[in-house]
This record gives sequence, structure tokens and C-alpha cells, in this order.
Amino acid sequence: MVNDSEVNSMVTIGTLHGPVTVGASPAPTPPPGPADGAGRSNLAPRTPNFTGRQQVLDQLWQDLGAGPGAVVAAHGLGGVGKTQIALEYAHHHRDRGDYDLVWWVPAESPLSVAASLTLLAPVVGVAVEADQEATVARVLSELGQRQRWLLVFDNAEDPQQLRRYLPAGRGGHVLVTSRNPAWAGVARPINVDVLARDDAIELLTSSSGDSDRQAAAQVAEALGRLPLALAQAAGYIQQTPGLGLAGYLDRYQHAHAELLARGQPADYPATVATTWQLNFDQLARNVPAAVALLRLYAFLAPETPIPRDLLATADSQRLPGELAGVARDPLALDAATAALYRYSLVSSAQDGVRVHRLVQAVTRDQLSDQQAAEMATLTVEVLHAAFPDV
Repeated sequence: MVNDSEVNSMVTIGTLHGPVTVGASPAPTPPPGPADGAGRSNLAPRTPNFTGRQQVLDQLWQDLGAGPGAVVAAHGLGGVGKTQIALEYAHHHRDRGDYDLVWWVPAESPLSVAASLTLLAPVVGVAVEADQEATVARVLSELGQRQRWLLVFDNAEDPQQLRRYLPAGRGGHVLVTSRNPAWAGVARPINVDVLARDDAIELLTSSSGDSDRQAAAQVAEALGRLPLALAQAAGYIQQTPGLGLAGYLDRYQHAHAELLARGQPADYPATVATTWQLNFDQLARNVPAAVALLRLYAFLAPETPIPRDLLATADSQRLPGELAGVARDPLALDAATAALYRYSLVSSAQDGVRVHRLVQAVTRDQLSDQQAAEMATLTVEVLHAAFPDV
């Protein structure tokens, strides 16, 4: 899904370091009912080296196991590993016997959802009709009467659009992955954050072949512990004999834009440089003020709370058109912020937002030297107006 498709991404975006042990916490009760043909699924092969992410995996099982019919949405920034977590969860609980039927549904569009559910029809004994909508409706009706199943909707964008594909029965579970955090009312949301520091170090050392943990820690922090970026760095090191983690860190400090476009991990459909490009393009077409706001945020301290009212004291005559609009109109600011939040390009912080350092880096890299200089100057002016005594 990186064009938002983490679905086909089989590189491990947890820590690549040995088999996982899932379910350390007490297991909730799975959906009740008899088995009806164990082992049926269309899951991609399990990644044997996946580990880490134990807290998220346990939380998924706890929330889905809270009762039959549970719907949970794992959301977060593109490249944070949502698909890999969902795949690990599905494999583990299928193999453990918690589900008799597990079906993976690419959910980038209604067409891909309908096509996948149509493929499920013969598996559950439903005839495939010429009318695809009728077939899908019968599949969902059949699932509504069954138990012990799991549907995984990967890379869903619109909660309301997906609602029509949720089986009406209470006999199974639904797991959604999405960049969109706004799932309240449709699913129980779970935020997927970047890797913990130790897991990020393990990923780098085990997958790059370099055991230098100090250098690994520095690389991990430089990349904001984003799993895709870490896997990409390890891939680049593997392809460059003699470089090592310290050498990569030096390269990154001098040419990060080029490195974020290289070293694509095996079987991962995009690099960090292209992971959010579709979202940037959509924002530029639909909410240009959101792009202008993100460019301003890209020159502030990374992952530090940015006040919502940062532009309130700025001289609107000095601001470019889109920024002047959001500075003068609180509703326009709300709309621009909501658009960035919709794609997880910003995350919520107390009285404001945060931006991941790599989102900032990729945003700055899209600017010409002149645009970057102008935006840096503008950022200083905005900060001086907001904090005149600092």
C-alpha cells in the first residue's frame, strides 16, 4: 500500500529478527460456533522473520475479541507498517484456530473491494452472478449467517464507503488498515506509531548485516524510526558493499533526498520519496491551502507540537495567498488541517499537530532552492510574530 498499498508489501516492517510470539496477554473469547472448513484464506505468505509490534498485536486481539462483530481500524502514516501487522495478526490467529475463514480484501477502491469479495463467493458456496453487486450482497449475507471468520480490508480510505461492505451478522471480525484516522462510528480505531527504539535498532542491524548498534541508533533517529525508511536504508546498505550503517548515516546527512529515493526493499512497491506522493497530488488539486500549510510546517522542528494558532499573529499581507486565507479564516484553517490529518501527514498533538521528520524532508525536497529559501524566511517571520520575546 504505498501508493497507498501496503497490501502487497511482504518486506517485514516490524523488526526483522526471528519468529514472533503473539498473544502474551490473556486471549479474549473468539467468535463462537463450530468450525466450517478450517484454513481457508487468500493470505499472502507469512514473513518468517517478523517480530516486534507485540503491543499492537495484543491490542488488536483484545479489541477484536471484545465480541463477535467487532470492527477495528489500524491507522497511521504511510510506511508505518499497518499492512504487515495486519498480515501477521491474520496468519497467527488463523493458524491458532481462532478463525476458520480469513479473507484479505484490497480496499483502495470500491472496485477492488467488490472484485475480492466476488472471489470469495465460491469459497463460501455462493454462485457468481453476472451482476457483481448482487454477488457481493449474497456473499455478505452468507457471512452474516456464519461464525469464526475474519475480513481484512487493507488500505481503506473512506469509512462511510466501506460501511456498505461490512457483513450484518455478528459472527466474525473485521480488521481495517487505513491512513485515515477518522473511523469513529464505523470501527474502533487503533493508532499504529513508528517502531520503538530497540526494535528499530534490531531491524537495522539484523537486516543490514552491520552489528554496530550505536550507528544503528543514530540512523534510526535520523529516519524517525519509520519502518519503511529503516527497511529501505538496510536495503541500500546490502546493495553497497562496505558501506555499513555509519557510512549510510554520513551519506544521508549529505544527500538525504537521493537516499530516500533509493534502496527500495524487496517486494515493497514504493520508496519513502514516493510513499506520500499520491496524497500530495490529491491535496494540491483539492485543498491547496493544506499543501501551503504543510510547506510551512516542514521548516519547523520535527515531531514537536505546532500550535493551531501559529498564524494568528502573522502579517497576512506577507503571507502567500493560501496561507493568508487560512490565517484570516479559522474555518479555512480547520479544513486545511483536516485534509492533512485525513492522510496522516500530520498527527494530533495538544492544541495543535505534529509532523514526522521524513514527511517534512520529502515536502522540502519538492521545493526549488528559491522556494525553499522564501519559505524558510517566511517561517522565521511567522515565528517571530508568534513569539516576539523569544
